[in-house]
Amino acid sequence: MALAEGRAHPATTRSRVIGLLKVGFPLLAFGILAAVFLWRQEEDLGGGLTFSAADLEAMRTGLKLTEPQFSGASLSGDIYDFRARTVIPRDIELSMADIEALDGRVQYADGRVIELVSDTASINLETRMIVMETGIVITTSDGYRAVAERLDVDVNASVLTGTGPVSASGPVGDIQAGGLVISAAPGVSRPTSVDETLIRFTKGVKLTYTPKAKGD
Repeated sequence: MALAEGRAHPATTRSRVIGLLKVGFPLLAFGILAAVFLWRQEEDLGGGLTFSAADLEAMRTGLKLTEPQFSGASLSGDIYDFRARTVIPRDIELSMADIEALDGRVQYADGRVIELVSDTASINLETRMIVMETGIVITTSDGYRAVAERLDVDVNASVLTGTGPVSASGPVGDIQAGGLVISAAPGVSRPTSVDETLIRFTKGVKLTYTPKAKGD
């Protein structure tokens, strides 16, 4: 029996529907992910961090961001700038992400600058916390250099907490400690002087003092 003119064969219709679904579902999934990410960008990724628009394009390669840059500010006005080799979200909600080769800079409101380097790290976009996990190096604009086993960066509160052992060297000599805290001095109206940002070593601090040579 001949088919009526203009009427598609059921098998042909089924093939077309399957083909549309194969294309439509991936596009829909990508659209949902992009919408989530764009919404978070408008909300500054939890109120403290933003990624550049160019990094949104990296989602097309499976949500892996290559050489992203992201920045933020604390509630006190301290500025954070970060670069990384890669950032890979762990979940569709983009609440957590893993970072490789993180390079960061914190510009405190009083002028002190903290440079941060870490081989691996993670970021919680809900709490604005960055945890540096391996290969950590901390350098300050007033001459201190420290290494720690872990460094928690609280962008909101503008507090850097290192856990140890912590080894550091600086203008006063070499320091061994169990912990390190970098934060704004409590109760001080900002900005004031370069001494406002405090660097505190904690838990069994040992200082090897190196006196300055005459004429220094």
